[in-house]
Amino acid sequence: VVDGISAFTNYPTQLKRVQRLINWIDDSTKDITVDGQFGQNTENKVRTTQKILGVPITGKFDQATLKAAKAYKK
Repeated sequence: VVDGISAFTNYPTQLKRVQRLINWIDDSTKDITVDGQFGQNTENKVRTTQKILGVPITGKFDQATLKAAKAYKK
């Protein structure tokens, strides 16, 4: 099983896309820096985003989170 941290370690461009996406979904908290690093701030923002999306809150940007994010409408 690949988690949100391991999956993006070597893919900073994809992680930047994820960071932009979670910033867009979760506008209730301060935006994280889009830097291609999966650190504590990104993990916290993923958790908040998962709560908004109604998926299990793991802090990892997993398949369930991706699927829900693709279907999310504001």
